[in-house]
Amino acid sequence: MPVAALKVVAPVSRPEEVALLIEAGADEIYCGVLPSQWRSKYGDWDSLNRRQGIVANLPTVEGLQAIASIAGSVAALALNQRYTEEQIPQVLEIAELWAGAGGRSVLVSDPGILLLLKKRHSGLLRHLSLLATCLNSATVQFFQGLGVSRVVLPRSLSLPEIREVSLNCPDIEFEVMALNEDCKFIDGLCAFYHGTSFPDGVSTTFGYERAPDDGLPRSYTHDLTYAVTRASCPFARGAVGCSGSGIEMISGGLAVRHARSGSWL
Repeated sequence: MPVAALKVVAPVSRPEEVALLIEAGADEIYCGVLPSQWRSKYGDWDSLNRRQGIVANLPTVEGLQAIASIAGSVAALALNQRYTEEQIPQVLEIAELWAGAGGRSVLVSDPGILLLLKKRHSGLLRHLSLLATCLNSATVQFFQGLGVSRVVLPRSLSLPEIREVSLNCPDIEFEVMALNEDCKFIDGLCAFYHGTSFPDGVSTTFGYERAPDDGLPRSYTHDLTYAVTRASCPFARGAVGCSGSGIEMISGGLAVRHARSGSWL
């Protein structure tokens, strides 16, 4: 079978980055938006997309419209979180604004959003985010039935697995992530908090270190009074949850280290 030309897809967080990235060789771009109205209601975290807070997102819809006008034909908008019923109308409104400004496609992981876009006969191309955890060809075919034209495969798939899935589904585009594989977990099954700060301004600096006892990776954050609100992953060694009163749950071998004291919990 013929081999399609490889395309480079790059993220942008500000309109002025678009021309620089295209000049550097990017064939397509993707972006996210986190407007003030959304932040004031749902916070500065990855509740609208998984672009990790205001640092990686456009802060206004005007910036989003600017990117659509500059490079809308090769740009995708990340709307790749899973949403509550209350949030869905706002998500669809942003998608419609993006399409009206010239945006070509959206990155989606929520099946409900895919169903609604299909029901509305949206002209936007729908790319399935890696956060949908599409691990095999049967899942690809399911989402293809919901109108998906491209699938971003999870980082955890090996090259032979990627080849098998793509050969079994020749009539759909595939995309893989080549950089920034810092997380030890499968993205779509991980529920770590990815914001740049908590509501009171406490930094959410997370990272991984190897514990001295068994050398296995442990995640850490600056303040255990916030820490991980609902960290869980079937492929991790355990799960941790912390709140204002301290640790609520711990199972398996995953631990949180207090970055100020250096102690493992």
